[in-house]
Amino acid sequence: MVTGGTLGSGLARRAGSAYSFASRIPVVGPVLTRTTAEAIALGEQALAGALELTRAALKVIIREVIEALVVEVDLTELVKRHVDINEIATVIDLDTIAARIDIDAILNRVDLDAVIETVDLNRAVSGVDLDAIAAKIDIEAVIGRVDLIGLANEIIDGVDLQAIVRESTTTLTTGVLDDVRTQGARADDVVAGVFGRLLGRSVPPPRGRPGLNGTVPAAAAAPNTATSVTEVVVDVHRRDRGHTPLDTHE
Repeated sequence: MVTGGTLGSGLARRAGSAYSFASRIPVVGPVLTRTTAEAIALGEQALAGALELTRAALKVIIREVIEALVVEVDLTELVKRHVDINEIATVIDLDTIAARIDIDAILNRVDLDAVIETVDLNRAVSGVDLDAIAAKIDIEAVIGRVDLIGLANEIIDGVDLQAIVRESTTTLTTGVLDDVRTQGARADDVVAGVFGRLLGRSVPPPRGRPGLNGTVPAAAAAPNTATSVTEVVVDVHRRDRGHTPLDTHE
C-alpha cells in the first residue's frame, strides 16, 4: 500500500532529477538556474516579511494577553503560591546592592523638618516607661566614672576661701564691737537719765545704734546736751561738799 509520504518523497526525487537534467541543457540550463535563484530570493523576502508581520502581531497579542492576565489574576497571591522568596533572597548579594546606594543623595532629598513635624513627640514620650528606663541605669557605675575629687578641687580652686573667711571674720568682729558700743552707750544713757531725774535735769534721748560699717546715724552723731554719767557723779560729789550744781548747758 502506497502512503502519502512515500508518494511525496517519490515526486520530490523525480522533480529533483528533472531539474538536474534540465540545468545541464546548454540553452535552458542557465535560464532555469537564474529563474530558480530569483524564485528562492523572492521566497526568502516573502518569508522575512511574513516573519516580521507575525512578530508584530504576536507583540500586540502578548501585550493584550498580559493586560488581561493582570486584570483577571491576583499576581500577589500567584507569587505567594509559586515563588520562593527565601530562595531568591539567599541568591541576592545585599552588600553589593547596598554599596551602590548613595545614602547622601537620598538624605539630601528628604525634608527632615517636614518629617519631624509629622511626629507627635508628646505621644511618643507618653508611651515611654521612664521608670523602667531609670531602673536599668546603674547609678553606682555612673558615679564611679565621675572624678569627684578632681571636681571638688576645681570648685575649691575657683573659690577664694581666704577672702570669704576674712570678710566673714571682719563682719562678725565689727558687729560684735558695734553691739558692745551700743549696749555701753545705752547703759550710760540709762544711768544718766536716772541721776538726771534725781537732780531735776532733762532726760537725754536714746542713742542710735551704729551701722555695720562703723558709721553713726545722724541722730546719734548730734552733740548730746544732756548730762552724762561723769557730770552727774561730779555734781553729786559737789553737792555733798556744799558746792552749787554744775550747769552743763552753759
